[in-house]
Amino acid sequence: MVPKGGFIMFKEKVAIVTGASGGIGKEVVKQLSENGAKVTLVGTSQEKLDSTAKELNLKEGTYLTVPANVVKEDDVKNYVEKKLLRNLVV
Repeated sequence: MVPKGGFIMFKEKVAIVTGASGGIGKEVVKQLSENGAKVTLVGTSQEKLDSTAKELNLKEGTYLTVPANVVKEDDVKNYVEKKLLRNLVV
């Protein structure tokens, strides 16, 4: 069931968003975080990921940034492992 505002609440959920520093990805991060999700932002530039987190006023402890190229298998394994490890300590 979708709440009155039209968004599903994501409290205590964790999401990985690729392409997080621009366009649709940035908007997805915004919507997820505003609705309670912890978000792993993935993109090719750490600088752009940091800028996105700042622009969206993401609160410390609610997000993780991981520079990665989704077409590289090792990069994908890296951000999935970082997300999983972070979930164990958050």
